[in-house]
Amino acid sequence: MNEAKKKSSILSFAVVAISLFAGVSIQPSDAEAASIRNHASACMRLGGDPIDLTFSIQNDSPTATAQFLCSFEERTFFKGDVVTLEVYAYDGTGTGGVSAMACESETTVAGGRCGTMTTSSTVNVVDVTLNPATTIWANDTDLGYLWVQLPAESSTGVRSAFKGYFAED
Repeated sequence: MNEAKKKSSILSFAVVAISLFAGVSIQPSDAEAASIRNHASACMRLGGDPIDLTFSIQNDSPTATAQFLCSFEERTFFKGDVVTLEVYAYDGTGTGGVSAMACESETTVAGGRCGTMTTSSTVNVVDVTLNPATTIWANDTDLGYLWVQLPAESSTGVRSAFKGYFAED
């Protein structure tokens, strides 16, 4: 084999090898899902009598519900791409339930909307994981947030608690 053919073969091999390596290394992996996980203390609290017990936020009011508005920061993915949304709570009453829903505020006009509310069973006093629908977040230009409501403290003094939330695309 003459010298020119050797150089041509080596150069061709190098180009193919570099192309294959570059193609493989820049392909995103399906296993690299973006996610966020936040504690309830990161949320704004409204109504009720919320008390922070470090491991959760509980509603200490015997008469009023407590609401939490949790911002949905879009740093690693867009809210419209979320396929899993989980709200972690403790349903401490047998008469009311913990509720959650995905909501958004419009960026161009006053107003907003929420998706379907998901509520825990009112007959069990247990840890719950709620999965509110995220279809309301399809418009990536609006500002998404999570709305969570805790019922009033039970007549026997047992409180419901909001622990936090998880979202993944």
